[in-house]
Amino acid sequence: MKITHRHPIALKHILRRVAKSAINTLLLPTSLSALHFVFFLFGGLILLSGLAGCIPLPTDKEEKQIVVLWHNFSDVEAEALQSLADAFNAGNSWDLILITEYQQDLFNKVQVAPDSRPDIITIQPEDLPAYISLDLIGAGPEQSAVFRQDQHDLLPMAASLYEVGGVIKALPLGMQTFVMYANWEWLLDLGYPMEGASWQDLQRVACAATELQGGQVGLGIPAQSGSLMAFLTASGSQIVDEEGMYTFADQQGLATADLLYELLAGECAVVYNDWDIGPVRLSKNSMAMIVESSKYLNEVEDAVAKGRNFTLRVSALAGPTGTGSSLWFGPGLAVVSSNAEREENALRVMDWFYAKDMQEQWSQQTSYLPIRRSLIEDELSVGEDPARSQLLEVVLEADSRGSWVGWPLFTNRMACRASLLRALLFIGERDTQPRAYINTAATACNTVVQPILPSLPPEEETP
Repeated sequence: MKITHRHPIALKHILRRVAKSAINTLLLPTSLSALHFVFFLFGGLILLSGLAGCIPLPTDKEEKQIVVLWHNFSDVEAEALQSLADAFNAGNSWDLILITEYQQDLFNKVQVAPDSRPDIITIQPEDLPAYISLDLIGAGPEQSAVFRQDQHDLLPMAASLYEVGGVIKALPLGMQTFVMYANWEWLLDLGYPMEGASWQDLQRVACAATELQGGQVGLGIPAQSGSLMAFLTASGSQIVDEEGMYTFADQQGLATADLLYELLAGECAVVYNDWDIGPVRLSKNSMAMIVESSKYLNEVEDAVAKGRNFTLRVSALAGPTGTGSSLWFGPGLAVVSSNAEREENALRVMDWFYAKDMQEQWSQQTSYLPIRRSLIEDELSVGEDPARSQLLEVVLEADSRGSWVGWPLFTNRMACRASLLRALLFIGERDTQPRAYINTAATACNTVVQPILPSLPPEEETP
């Protein structure tokens, strides 16, 4: 096997593995003859020198090329990514070796000289504008014939996460959204409608489930900027306009402030800082409903199983007159701008990650929702877990109704995020003007909106 070294960063990974093999050779049993020991050592040195470019390897076998992927995942996501990379290296037909490497401060490191960049990076929707503005994003998934062939299966909310100017710039790996987790028996006793609950239903049942002396609260909301953005989305507000400016301080957005004020000032809902508080209180029957990410379904189910073991219900957030729109976000992969040969190999890796079996494996290991419609439908046809099936129904309903919003590109900028969080924390204070917080948040978010197309160099003046 010949390894064609296409990337300087990848060499250290190969040398590291070969060095480990050489050390193991030195630790052979002492009963081995000296002649055998010399052969082992000499063979290891030849292999090491060959990889370093000093002694060419035999060329009678197929050539291997290296694709480097930088990521900033941790825990479950990092393990799942490595698992997929191992499967890729074991079975791809392109004679490619995929090397994954964790990087802190990934964005700044990618800006260095082109020869030191990786081929693929992990990316979040909010990071896309910065990469595009510096012209760091290379070939998009739509430049792959394999991706275009199956693109009809890509859910529209997944495609929207990395779509700029009608072009998908990165491949989403999975999705998540905010949903309502509820103690279903409790809500049924209070007359909460099974389908299409409205804000009026939500407020009535949340207050009916609240008994402050008994420590019971109807609704729990995590203290995150995304929580307020999810409520604004459910209201039907136009979150951003075509130019990316925040417009959620419209009539629907201001109505969101009124709803949250009634719930929070009336003590029918509470904003909590510790993630464990929501599922724990839900599981102990001291909270009837919580708003949380779909990614935490397994954790919420485990908490319920350890608590009162009631029937867990998963649904989309309520809107003013029925089921509201949903807010979607999730990680992706992007090709870094480079030469044509490296981009072609990177797109092959992206094609492999988009395959149905790989998408299914990623979803199972990370709890992100699949990005392919056929996977959702296949899993629903089995329907082993009722709560999981309800979550998947939320996906298909949002798709069929077109009632979804992709995560706005600049929401995670400090000024925008801080203003949204401040609004959520203080909007329920008595003797306040709740709508003013929505107006202030929209103004703050608009201060961080920037053009996302690469800036062109200044034209030279004609003598």
